[in-house]
Formats: sequence, C-alpha cells, structure tokens
Amino acid sequence: MRIEIKNKKEFINMFNSLYEDININRVNGLSIDSRKIEKDDIYLPIIGSNYDGHDFIDSSFKSGAIISFSQNNSNKDNVIKTKSVKDEIYKLCNEWNKLSKSRVIGITGSNGKTTTKNLLYHIFKEKYQCSKTKGNFNSTLGLPLTFLSTSINDDFCILEYGASKPNEIKTLCKIVKPYYSF
Repeated sequence: MRIEIKNKKEFINMFNSLYEDININRVNGLSIDSRKIEKDDIYLPIIGSNYDGHDFIDSSFKSGAIISFSQNNSNKDNVIKTKSVKDEIYKLCNEWNKLSKSRVIGITGSNGKTTTKNLLYHIFKEKYQCSKTKGNFNSTLGLPLTFLSTSINDDFCILEYGASKPNEIKTLCKIVKPYYSF
C-alpha cells in the first residue's frame, strides 16, 4: 500500500519536529510496499507472515525513497531506528490528527461499511470538502495510512474501522478518534 501526502509542507514540518535528527525538505508519499515506492517517498518496512520489509530497504532507496524506518540496526544516515515501525505509523497519524481540522466519521460493523462510507461521501462532497478511506483499507495499517493521505483542511473525513479481530475497533479508535460513529 502506498499513499500520497496532500499537505506536503505541513507534513514536512510535522515530520521534522518529530524526528529532529533527520530533517527532510521534500516528501511525496508513504509506502509499506517497496515495489510501489516513488521518488521522495518514505518507506515503512513491515514484517509480514511471508516477507520482512526490512529486506527491501536498499531497493526502496534505489526506487527513490528518501527515508526509511527500521527495527534493525543500520549505519545509514537516512534510516530511522525504531522499536516498532507500526508504532511510528501510529505516531505520525496521531500528530496528523492534531493538525487536521476535519471531523472524523467512523463507520464500522460486520458488513456494509464500504457501501455506507461511499454513500455518505457522495452526499457530503456536494457541500463539504471531505475525504474517505481508499477502498476498504480499514485495518490497523490501512486506516492510519489512509488518514495520513487526507487533507488537514477537510471538513469531514469518512473512515472505515475494521472489525476482523477482537478489540480492533478499540485499537483503531485510539489511533484516529472518530467525532461521529456509525
């Protein structure tokens, strides 16, 4: 998954205030998939059941990444060492939420989330500036990354909150607290 940063200047300022040892002066997007890296992206290597994203840090730089996070030690200046890449995503999301002026509408349930989100978006976009979850990215990775792709000047942000695991909704609400929920 790759997202594009809409408010680049605000994101750069936020990022530089969070990571004072590494300053960036440009950014395009964020990606958890090294194959989707574009010029000036930030790479977020995730450890999955089949692959360890850390194995692809070098290839992400060859594809144009400017920064990568890593749970492994690295001697590269453009790698940020962390205990958890997921926690860094949540941290970025939390700070983005503080900058955002949009009221988050959270939609959850066992089925119908995507349809409800799309219907609400279709109604709201006629009168308000708003954004929505891309596709059905509503997991503990998809939701925060989607939120990071929203504009901080939106009136509303309509997000799907996944419910495929126990306590997932609670976890997602801690990452991005909804103003309204359905």
